[in-house]
Amino acid sequence: MNEDHASVQERILEEIQAERRRQTEKFGPMDNTPSTWAIILGEEVGEVCRAVLDARASLDAVSLTNYRQELIQVAAVAIAAIENLDMQGPI
Repeated sequence: MNEDHASVQERILEEIQAERRRQTEKFGPMDNTPSTWAIILGEEVGEVCRAVLDARASLDAVSLTNYRQELIQVAAVAIAAIENLDMQGPI
């Protein structure tokens, strides 16, 4: 049975939260400037591009799994940047 949209979204958001926890455990709290966050996020997007090119070339499950994992990492880094910005106080 296929998952409904809400269930899929909830599962994905849980994966992103788990990735954020992993990042915090690995790197500790990160207090970066917006330009540094943009560089980090750009590097992660570059990894998504590489993964999608690999997946397109081979169309195997491993490549698509890597592409998906890179997307989770992009989302987690974007959330980390937003968290850092919000912790600085009102914009």
